[in-house]
Amino acid sequence: MVTRKILLAAQLSLMVAVAAFGETDTYLDQLRKRIDSAEADWKAGPTSVSALSIREKEALCGLLFAERPGMSPACSSTRKSSSTTGITEHTFDWRHQDKVTAVRNQGLCGSGWAFAAVGAMESAMLIADQSLQVSGLNLSEQFVISCSKRNFGCCGGYMKEVYPFLLHSGTPDEACMVYDRSGSCLCGSQGCVSTTVNCQNTCPNWSKRTKTISGWQWVNATAVVPTVDQLKEAVKQGPVPVGMDIYSDFFWYAGGIYEHVAGERVGGHAVTIIGWEDPDDQHPNGRWIVKNSWGTSWGESGFFRITWGDSRIGMDAAMLEYVAKPCVDGDGDGHSDFACGGSDCNDGDDLIHPGATEICDGEDNNCDGRVDEGYAKNAFYLDGDADGYGGTDNKVEVCGEAPIDYVAQNGDCNDDDPSINPGAEEVCDGIDNNCNGTIDDGFSTNTFYQDTDGDGYGTEMDTKVVCEGPPPPGYVARGGDCNDTDATVHPAAAEECGDNVDNNCNGETDEECAPPCLDKGSFCADNDECCSERCRPDGTCR
Repeated sequence: MVTRKILLAAQLSLMVAVAAFGETDTYLDQLRKRIDSAEADWKAGPTSVSALSIREKEALCGLLFAERPGMSPACSSTRKSSSTTGITEHTFDWRHQDKVTAVRNQGLCGSGWAFAAVGAMESAMLIADQSLQVSGLNLSEQFVISCSKRNFGCCGGYMKEVYPFLLHSGTPDEACMVYDRSGSCLCGSQGCVSTTVNCQNTCPNWSKRTKTISGWQWVNATAVVPTVDQLKEAVKQGPVPVGMDIYSDFFWYAGGIYEHVAGERVGGHAVTIIGWEDPDDQHPNGRWIVKNSWGTSWGESGFFRITWGDSRIGMDAAMLEYVAKPCVDGDGDGHSDFACGGSDCNDGDDLIHPGATEICDGEDNNCDGRVDEGYAKNAFYLDGDADGYGGTDNKVEVCGEAPIDYVAQNGDCNDDDPSINPGAEEVCDGIDNNCNGTIDDGFSTNTFYQDTDGDGYGTEMDTKVVCEGPPPPGYVARGGDCNDTDATVHPAAAEECGDNVDNNCNGETDEECAPPCLDKGSFCADNDECCSERCRPDGTCR
C-alpha cells in the first residue's frame, strides 16, 4: 500500500517539462501539430482545466493505485474486442436510456475517485429502480470524501476503499451534505491534509437519507486492466467506475477520440465508462464513452471518448450492484421513504414531505435539508438558575417562542446562583454579583496581609482585599514583613548588631553598628581599630 510519505511526494512533485515543449503560449499550436502528425482523431483547445498550473493539475489527479494479490500485467487484448462474447451491440450508451446523471465538477480537489464511484452508484440505482428519475437523483460525493476514513479526501483516494464504503456506509443525497468545491489538499513536512468539510457537517436526519449499494465485484480481480470484452460485459450491466493515467495533453481535450500523443504522466484519475463504440470504416480503433467530473465546459459537454487500452483506462474497474427496496408510503402523503429511494424525510407524518409548506416548528417540513428556513431566528440561552438570565455557552436559535428553560437575556456569570446575574445589586461579599467583571465595585476597599508569625506585620505575598469590617482571621492591616516566620523580624524591630540579619526589613544588614575591633597582629591605621586600643608604629595591633 502506498504510504502517506509516498502520497506526499506524489502531491508535491513538479513537472519540469511537458515532452519537448512547455505549457507556453505556443503549447496549443504544438499540441495540435503533434495530434496531426500522430494521425490522432481528437481536437485540442482551451478547456476549464487547461490553464491550471502544473501543481493544480497534479492536485486534480487524486486517484491512488495499489496492486491486489495475484495481479498480473494487462492482457494484450485490452485494445481489441472478440465476437464470441454474445454482445451484439456495436455501439452502446447508457445516456440513451436516461441512466446517467448529470456531469459534476470536482473543482481543485483530488476527489475524482469519489465522483466516479458515486456516479456509477447513481446509474445502478436508476437501472434497478424504475421509479427514480435521472433529473432528481443526486447523491453526496462530499459525504464519501469527508467520511471515508481509509482515503485522504482532497489529497486522493483508492478505488479499493471507496467501493466497500458505499456498501457498508453509503451516502445521503446532495442536499444533506453539499459539495464544497473550495476543498483542497495542503501538503507540508508533516504530510498532506485535506481541507474538505468535516464529516460532522451533515443534515440532522442523514442516516435516514443514506443509500447503499448491495454489492460490488472487480471486473477482473487479477489483471491491472481488464480486456475489452470483460469491460463490455460489465458496462452492459451498468456504468463502470475505472482508473486511468492522465497525461498533460489530456487537459486540452476538446472533443473526438482521445489517445495520448504528448507530455508526461501527471497522475491518476477516476472516471466512469458509460458505453462504447466498436471500430468502423472511419475509425479503425474501438473507443470507450466516458463520464468525467471536470464540469460541462471540458471535453464533449463533460464526457469524452478514448481509444480502447489507451492511458491504461480500466484500472480498478468494478461492477456496482443496487437492489431496489419495495417502497411504501407509510403516511399516505404521496411520497415514500428515503431508504427505498423515495424523498420523504419523515414517512410517519403526512404533513412532512417534499413540497410541503415550511412552518415555524423546528422541523424540516419540506425535506430540503433545512429547518424553519424563511423565518427570522431569535437567540435564546439556557437559564439554569431561573433568574431570568442565561449563560453564553448554551445557545439555540429558533423562530417563535423560547424553548423551556431558555430566555432571551444572557450574560449570567454564574448560572447556578440566582442571586448572581447582570441585573443583581452588587454587595460587599468578595463576589462579582452583577457580572460586570469587577468584584465589590462601588465599595471602598482595604488590603490586609497574612501574618503567619503573629508579630503584627504581614507579608505582601498573601493579601486579601475586603470592603468592610475587620481583617480576616490571620491577616493584619500592616505589611512589609520580610520574614513572616520569625516574630523578631518586622519593620518596627530594632537592628541587632553582629547577627548578619535584616531585623527591621529595610533592606540593610547590621546598619549603624560599630565595626568589630582588630585582634593582635592585625593591620591597623590607629589605636581605635585595635581591641587593645594600641596600634604599633609598624601598623599592627599590640
